[in-house]
Amino acid sequence: MPSPQSMSAQRAEYAGAHSQKSIELFFYERVDAASTFTLCNRLRELDKRHPHVPHITLRIQSNGGILAYALLVVDTINQMRTPVHTHVDGFAASAATLISIAGERGHRSIHRHSTMLIHEPRRTKYLGGTSSDMDIMNSNMQAAEHRIKAFYEMHTRLRGPALDAELRRDLHLDASTCLAYGLVDHVIENTHEAPYFTDKLVSDEADVNGFPLGITADGRVM
Repeated sequence: MPSPQSMSAQRAEYAGAHSQKSIELFFYERVDAASTFTLCNRLRELDKRHPHVPHITLRIQSNGGILAYALLVVDTINQMRTPVHTHVDGFAASAATLISIAGERGHRSIHRHSTMLIHEPRRTKYLGGTSSDMDIMNSNMQAAEHRIKAFYEMHTRLRGPALDAELRRDLHLDASTCLAYGLVDHVIENTHEAPYFTDKLVSDEADVNGFPLGITADGRVM
């Protein structure tokens, strides 16, 4: 299996190596038509050719991309017989976080010094057209916002005003915060320290320090 360091900086490299225990797959690329086409085909191929493998680990490092293509990967994962475990290597942002949180619940992880970033859909620059065109664009954007919020509420512990606040903040979330928010289920430490877990929903208003009530500055749920 090629190491992540050997992967091309110009184009995604997907390295699959199977053993009796699992299959590992790397997704180190922007979420776009070409990269997700390759990833989805590879996932389907592995699911078909290795039906007895207990799970596939999808390792992600991506600065995000296009919502529709991320949801294509999500649908592919949901249609597979083989469970997909996800792991954030370094950084996952925007559309890439949708892929990472779609992994099997209880098997979504992140390294201690890795980060994630979630935010509202980006509005494209308006280049002209009729008022009807603008209305349609705004309607499509609102639909995308509702879809993203529903997805995060389904797969994380963020709810209501707390979710709205995080989507607006557009900040990098450290591993402890990702764990507290339910974006991941495990933090991979360099020591044997037991990871922190919580099932509490994060649904309160933000406090004066900018953190949702019930969340400490280090990301733990009170």
